[in-house]
Amino acid sequence: MENQGKMDFQPTLWDQVDEKWLPFWEARQRARALNLEYREEWETFVNENPLPDDLPENPHVIYRHSGWKNWTDWLVEPSKRKTYSRFADTREFARCLRLSSQSEWLESSSENLTLAGQYGLTVPRHPQHQYKKSGWISWDDWLGLSIDYKDFETTRKFVKTLRLKSKDDWFHYCRNKKTHNIYWYPEIAYRIDEWKGWDDWLGLTTSNADFPHLTDIPDGADICRCQGRLPNCLTCDGKGYYFND
Repeated sequence: MENQGKMDFQPTLWDQVDEKWLPFWEARQRARALNLEYREEWETFVNENPLPDDLPENPHVIYRHSGWKNWTDWLVEPSKRKTYSRFADTREFARCLRLSSQSEWLESSSENLTLAGQYGLTVPRHPQHQYKKSGWISWDDWLGLSIDYKDFETTRKFVKTLRLKSKDDWFHYCRNKKTHNIYWYPEIAYRIDEWKGWDDWLGLTTSNADFPHLTDIPDGADICRCQGRLPNCLTCDGKGYYFND
């Protein structure tokens, strides 16, 4: 690995660095050992911690002609670099955690990022840096603190009228309708006490208790969008339910 670092570039007589600084490959090795990922993290670190005399605070200047590529190369080993999921998807995931602050996000980040992986998402610990040019607005926006999300019962009643048939249908609906006050991942947002499964959320299992104004719903029947409120409904003829042929 050490020899590989030395071979990342081929210095010339014009690519001289002041002798007080470490050779580029060795300085980069030390920088990568700090486990930082973004330039902003590096700048915060060097402002708060004294560096060794032979390691520059401004490596992009000192090594600009002797190996410098970019901040990702400077800070992160190639084997540890990640391709993060798109901003819209990761933000919706973050909002479903129902956190109240940046500090709460950071305190629980390890657990949350592991959970995200179960949904096929790669979410950054520092979204404000990763997405600063691709959607980032603020921590309030990231966590959905200004959004008036409806309570579980109200939202579930609405979802049941959509007549979706699967979890995949639900995510297709969310991405295409661009819902702003419904959690994309309800099993996370409502995991504490309300969540009872996808069939319950989508209305695939129904009971009279779900629709108290309806009585004697036959087995295998689907609840009509009108829920029996339209006497001349073309779908259910006012019964509130119908059978798929």
